[in-house]
Amino acid sequence: MLKKSTGSYDEFGRRLDKVPAIPEGDPSATTSTIGSPATQQQIYLTAMPLRTNDWVASSSRYILRVSWLQPPVMTYEYVYIYDHEPPPAGSEAGDNYYNWARVYWYDANDKDQEASYLFADGGPVGNLDTLNGFWAAYVQYVNGKYYVAARAKFQVQKPNWMANVYRDRAAWGNLQLNQILLPGTHDSGTFDMVDRGIPNNYSQTQTLNFTRMLNAGVRWLDIRMGYYPSFETGKEGPFFTVHSTYGSWTAWQTALTDIAKWMAATPTEIVFINFKWEGPTSSKVSIIKNANGEDEWVWEESLKTRVLKESYEALKQFGVLPRDRHATITVKEMIQEPYRVVLATPSTYDPLGVGSDPICPGADYDWFDKYYIKELLPELTQSLSKARTWMWAAGTVLTPHKYDGTIPWGVYGLTTDAIDYMNRWIRVTANHLNVVPVDFIETNVALALVEEFNKARA
Repeated sequence: MLKKSTGSYDEFGRRLDKVPAIPEGDPSATTSTIGSPATQQQIYLTAMPLRTNDWVASSSRYILRVSWLQPPVMTYEYVYIYDHEPPPAGSEAGDNYYNWARVYWYDANDKDQEASYLFADGGPVGNLDTLNGFWAAYVQYVNGKYYVAARAKFQVQKPNWMANVYRDRAAWGNLQLNQILLPGTHDSGTFDMVDRGIPNNYSQTQTLNFTRMLNAGVRWLDIRMGYYPSFETGKEGPFFTVHSTYGSWTAWQTALTDIAKWMAATPTEIVFINFKWEGPTSSKVSIIKNANGEDEWVWEESLKTRVLKESYEALKQFGVLPRDRHATITVKEMIQEPYRVVLATPSTYDPLGVGSDPICPGADYDWFDKYYIKELLPELTQSLSKARTWMWAAGTVLTPHKYDGTIPWGVYGLTTDAIDYMNRWIRVTANHLNVVPVDFIETNVALALVEEFNKARA
C-alpha cells in the first residue's frame, strides 16, 4: 500500500535513522557492493503535469517524480536531483541539489520496497523535452554525512530505442512483433480534449501529443476514432480522435501528418496503429447492445474504409505491413524490406484494393474495468497465461466506477496514485508481456526500461 515514511528527520526532511554504513576513510570502496555500473543506470524520471484543485492544468510546466529502480532505494535512503553533474559515487552529496518533497513506496508482503520521490515545492520544473540535462543521485546518510551511493543521468527521449536494441542484440531482430515488448498509450489521442458536457479530467488520459509520444518511446497507438459529419467540408475532414463520445480537437489528418514526419526523421522504428470505432452517434454511427448486453459502436463500412484509406495513403511511403505477412515477419525484415507501419482493426475486408490486404488483425486487448489497483493486478497476472494467436495488449489502466458522474480527481489521479504498484508489476512480468498501453505514459516505467526489457529477450 502507499504509505508515508516515518522516523527521525533533520530540518530538510531527511531521515536521520542509522543506515548500512560506508566504511570510514574510504567511502568509495563500497560502490561496487551497492550496485554495479549497469544497475546504477536503472532510474526513472517522470514529468507530471501541474495540477490545480486536483484537475490536470493546461501548462507546459511539470513537477518531477523519480523512481530509483536498482539498487532499490529503501525508506531510510534518499534521491537527490541535480541540474548539473553530481559528485561521483562515494563522495559527499554536496549542497547544490534539489531534495525530495514527499515519498511513497510499494510494500508487497513486507518486502520488495521501492521509493518514488516527488520534487514539487521549490523543485525543478520543466517538460519531457528539456529535462535530459538533469541527474539524480542515490544518497545514504552515514555518520552525520550524506554520500552518493550511485548516480545516473536522466534519459527522457528514446526515439531510436528499437535501433539501439537491434544494434546491441542482433538476435532480437529475428523475433516477431508478438515476441517483443512495445510501450503503448491507451486512448492515445486524448491529449487535447474538448469539453463536451463532461469534465476533461474524466476523458483525458494522455498529455503528450503523437510526436512527443513517439520520441519518448511509444510504438503502439490506441486510436479511438470519431466521425463528425458537420466537418465533412472542413480543411481537416470529419475524423477526430475521441474517448467514447467525448472528442479531442485532434483531427486524424493532422495526426497522420505528424506521424509521417516523425517516421521520415526516424527510419529505424516501427509504429503499430490499432483502430477502434467510437462516437458520437450520427446517421452513419449508432450504438447497439452486443451479446453481453454492453453498448457497442457500429460504423458504416464506408466510413471505416475512408479512415483506413486515408491512413494508408499518408503512411504507405514507409511500407504498410500486409495481412498475409503479419504472422511470420520478423522485426529485422520489417525494418529492412521495409514494412514499418502496422494498421490494425478487427475488420476482415480489404478497403484499399491493393491486392494484398494491408489491414492486419487488431491486437487482443486485455482491458479490465477496474477501479482499485489491487483488483486490477490479479486480473492482469491471470491474463498472462492466455493463448495468443497475434499481438496482444495488457491494459494496465484503471477506470472510474460507472456510477461516478464526475470524477473530481480525474483519471490522472487514479493513474498516479497507483504508479508504484503498476511500475513494479510491469518490471516483474516484463518477460511475459507484448504491448503495454497505459494512461499518462510519461508516468510509467515501461518507457525508461524498454531497451533493457527487449534485450532480455534476445
